[in-house]
Amino acid sequence: MKILLIVSAIFSVSAMAKDHHEVMVFDERVSVEVSTQNSTAIDEEQYWTMLEDKGWKTAQEATSDLEVSEALQDEISYRASLDSLSSMINVGKHTQASSLVEENPDWMHCDRIQWMWLDLKNESKTGYGANAKAKYQKILDNCGAHELSTTQKLLGWTAPSAAQDILSRYEQSTAYDPQVVAQIKQDMALGKLSKASLSEGELAHVGELVIAKKNAKAAEAIGWKYLNMGDAFAANDWFERAISWAGPSAKRIEGRLLTLQEMGEREELLMQQAQWSDSYPSIAELDFGSDDGNVVNCEGEIKACLESLNAIESLSASEYALKGWTLYDLNRPVSAATEFENALDLMAPNDPDWDLTQYGYVLALDKMGFSDKATVLSAQINDIDTRAELDKQIAMKRVFKAFETKAYETTLAQIEEYEAVYGKDVQLIEIKAWSLFNSNRKREALKEYRKLADAFPHNEDYQESFQAIKCGVSSKSMKCRS
Repeated sequence: MKILLIVSAIFSVSAMAKDHHEVMVFDERVSVEVSTQNSTAIDEEQYWTMLEDKGWKTAQEATSDLEVSEALQDEISYRASLDSLSSMINVGKHTQASSLVEENPDWMHCDRIQWMWLDLKNESKTGYGANAKAKYQKILDNCGAHELSTTQKLLGWTAPSAAQDILSRYEQSTAYDPQVVAQIKQDMALGKLSKASLSEGELAHVGELVIAKKNAKAAEAIGWKYLNMGDAFAANDWFERAISWAGPSAKRIEGRLLTLQEMGEREELLMQQAQWSDSYPSIAELDFGSDDGNVVNCEGEIKACLESLNAIESLSASEYALKGWTLYDLNRPVSAATEFENALDLMAPNDPDWDLTQYGYVLALDKMGFSDKATVLSAQINDIDTRAELDKQIAMKRVFKAFETKAYETTLAQIEEYEAVYGKDVQLIEIKAWSLFNSNRKREALKEYRKLADAFPHNEDYQESFQAIKCGVSSKSMKCRS
C-alpha cells in the first residue's frame, strides 16, 4: 500500500534550498512532500529591538556580516530611506525626493503610512495642486485610522488658502467628526493671531472665538493687535478681559497702561503704574514721558509722524520700531534699518512686537540689497506664517532684481526655484516670457505669454505685448508689418 503523507516542516536551510523533496521512508515507498520556508539560524529579536531603540544605522552595522531575514533587511532599508526622504524635503530637493519615492513603490501602502505622509508632504511643499489632492484623497479613501492625523499634517504643510479644500475632503471621509472639525477651525482662527497683520474682520471673528473660550493668552494678543492698529479703546477692553480671566501679568498691565496713554488718560495711567510697580518692577521702569507736549503724532501724514518722533530725546523700543516703519514707508531703508536695530536691542526675544520688528528690519535690509543677510535673519523670526511670507517676498524680489539687471538666464533660474517652492505666480509669467524672449527662446516666450493674454483678454498692455512677441516669432502678418 502506498501512503501519501504531506508533512510541512520548517528547516534552517540556505536560501538556495528547493521547496519540494521526494524521499523514501522505510520500505513502504511512502511519498513525503516537505514544504520548507526560508529562515535564519540566528535569533533576530535583539536586532529588531536595536532597530527600534537605537535606529537603523546601529542595526545595519550590527547585521552587516550576518544572514538575516528579508523582513529585517527591508525594515532597515525602509528606515534609512525615510531619513533620506525627510532630509531631501527639508532642504527643498523636491525632484530628488520624488525620484526616491518612485524607486520604492512597494512602500506606498497604509502599513507604511510614514512613507505616504512624506510623499504627500513633498508634493504639497510645491503647492497644493492636483497631485497633492489626489495623494491626500488616496489616504482618506484607503487608510482607516489615519484620516485625521493626515488632515492635521497637511494643514500644517500647506498655505491657509488650501484649508477649505482639505477640510471639505476630510468631512466626506468615514472618519468625519463634526466636533473635531470645529476644533480645527477654531485652532486655525486663533493661529491667525501670530500673523504680522490682520484685517478688522478677521480680528473680530477671532475675537468671538476667544470670548467663547475665555482664552486669556489670546485675548492679550488681540489687545496688542488693536493697540498696533491704533484702536486704543478696543485694545483696553481686551487687556481687561485677559486680566479678568487669568489675572494680571507684567505684559498685560503694560498693554493697559499704553492704551491709557493713547486715550489721553494720563492721571489714570500714573495711578495704575504706581499701583502695579511693587508687583512688577518692569512696570516701574516704564517711561511714559512728561506732560509737556512731547506726544507722538502719527495719525496724519508720515512726515509729521517722523517729526514728532525726532522731537523725543529718548525713544522706547516701540517708538524706535514705529520710526523704522515710518522711514521704510518714506523709502529710506538705510535709516529704517538703523531704527529697527535700536528697537531690537531694547526688546526681549519674547516681546510680542519682536517678530514684527525683525520683519521690518529684514525688509529694510533686503531693500538695501543685503539679500543674504536678510535671508539669514528671516530664519530667526518665530512666527511660521510671518517667516514663510517673508521668504516668499525675498524670493520674488530676487527675480525682479535679476530681470532689472538684464540677467535673463539668472532670472529664469530664480523663477524655477521660486515655482518649485511656492508654485506658479501670475506676477512672474510676464517676466518669464520676456526673459525667454530676450534669451532668444521666442517660441517658448510666446507660449508663456499666451497664458496672460488668454487670462486677461481685456488688458490692452498684455494684448499689445503678446502681439509684439508674436511678431518677434513671425513678422509676416499685416499687424506686424504695420
